Amino acid sequence: SGGESDGISSTTGASTAAISSSVTKTSAAAAQSAYIAFLKSFYEKDPSKNTNSFYFRDLDNNGVQELILRLSGTKIKVYTFDGRVTEIGSRDFMTGTLRLLFSENPAYPGILYFTVSGGLEQYGYLTLKDNALTYEKLWDEDYTGRYIKEESRDRVMEYSSDKQLIEESRISYQENKDIAFTPLECIG
Repeated sequence: SGGESDGISSTTGASTAAISSSVTKTSAAAAQSAYIAFLKSFYEKDPSKNTNSFYFRDLDNNGVQELILRLSGTKIKVYTFDGRVTEIGSRDFMTGTLRLLFSENPAYPGILYFTVSGGLEQYGYLTLKDNALTYEKLWDEDYTGRYIKEESRDRVMEYSSDKQLIEESRISYQENKDIAFTPLECIG
């Protein structure tokens, strides 16, 4: 009798997992279709001046890939699919030197970034928390020499308490894990 109960339980669990997997695949297909339609509409507004690009990545490990739209080189907008394409947030780095990187560590599904501004190489992390785009400054390195004059400043300053995330940013930078954005014209 106990064996039958276990069998029923595991069958129910397997059925639930199969249904969940099927729903996830259906949702992923619906999201992909909605994102492509959205991108086509965006591109068609002015294809001659369009230098934008896009990338898909699940930024919060919830099973739904977000659409990351890169605008004018330094600005990104992030969208999610919740039955329709919805903008979550945007960030303009307003710098001439920007690299958007990824980590292969599933604990860090967001986007790592590297910028140069005012003599500082700055590293940070973009992710989704509570359905909002958040960014965290991780660390920076000073090349101005200011750290020599200021006792309160070290050449390398760490701002995040997540030492593993800081290490992931270093690895991604050193291994050139730049995100390969797709030009929007490929959709049009």
